[in-house]
Amino acid sequence: MIKKEIFKMNLIFLLILFATACGGGGGTDDGGPGGNDLAPADIYAGGMYVNGSSTDVAAYWKNSVLNELTPLDGAKDSSVEAMYVSGTDIYAGGYSTNSTDVEIPGYWKNGTWNELPRLVTDKNSMVYSIAVTGSDVYAGGFSRDSSNNAIPGYWKNGTWNDLPRLDSNNNAVVYSIAVSGSDVYAGGYNRNTSSISEAGYWKNGVWFTLPSEDNTKQTIVYSIALNGTDVYIAGYSTNSSNITVAGYWKNGTWTALTPIASNKNSEAKSIVISGSDVYAGGFSKDTRNVDIPGYWKNGEWNKLAENLNSDLRFANLSGIAVVDNDVYTASRRTISLGTPYGGYWANSSWIALPTEESYIKSLVAIPQ
Repeated sequence: MIKKEIFKMNLIFLLILFATACGGGGGTDDGGPGGNDLAPADIYAGGMYVNGSSTDVAAYWKNSVLNELTPLDGAKDSSVEAMYVSGTDIYAGGYSTNSTDVEIPGYWKNGTWNELPRLVTDKNSMVYSIAVTGSDVYAGGFSRDSSNNAIPGYWKNGTWNDLPRLDSNNNAVVYSIAVSGSDVYAGGYNRNTSSISEAGYWKNGVWFTLPSEDNTKQTIVYSIALNGTDVYIAGYSTNSSNITVAGYWKNGTWTALTPIASNKNSEAKSIVISGSDVYAGGFSKDTRNVDIPGYWKNGEWNKLAENLNSDLRFANLSGIAVVDNDVYTASRRTISLGTPYGGYWANSSWIALPTEESYIKSLVAIPQ
């Protein structure tokens, strides 16, 4: 399954400022600016938790309060992969597994499941990103064909729209979708005849190639953000030394982000624009080859955890949001190799969600 092949990310941050979370604990660890000084905001964290029967349960947390979402089959896995909040409406996109073990794409609107059509009824499909503009609901992801290939595309108001692949024998997936007026942008990965994921994105169904560190190496797009007429696209590009380089494209121009160690991997998982500031959340490996979660603000690295020992570890960031001057970033914390807890940083203060073995994949921050 695609969700097991590729590190899943939400990817999905447009028009309003988003963040994603994963972590551990059961409270707030004050560690820096923010805390009681945060501007009032509602935080919606979407993802899943593992119940006592070892089943993944789709859910979201509003201001740390758990809201379970009804699956197609309570004995089968389900998950929220993307969230969008529009006025009083809460959209949570993802999948729910049916009684025949097929992962069904769809979204919950205010807790009610809306199933989306599949190319082949007995093949898995997935929603990774969701956007709402006016009365139109866009959901990006993939649907498998009869050959079990992942076909990239999006649903608009329940109608499937294929996006072109570079190679009809290879998989492609949409991880992020953004809409401005009549223009629909989609990013993810698209493999060519050499099974290399090329740098690029779809706009209104047409594939546009982007520059990369090395066009013979893998490039992945995780997140798209629109700011006026500017298009920001975040992800990574692999260089000639097989090092993944975090960065973003602004209107097609590549900007590599400085890692902790130039000979270690880094990735930008999400991007958001606030005023003239560009925030990209992700991770950078240190000289020990340990993933360090953090974000780049206007190209400057800000680490959020040291991960100095195996007893207390934070996972890579999966999203970032900015409300006023407050930066929300998401991760997952595990203590002494025990149960992970979803959570997020508000500036540099860690806020843990109260649910054990929770995994947050998308978060929306809405100013009050």
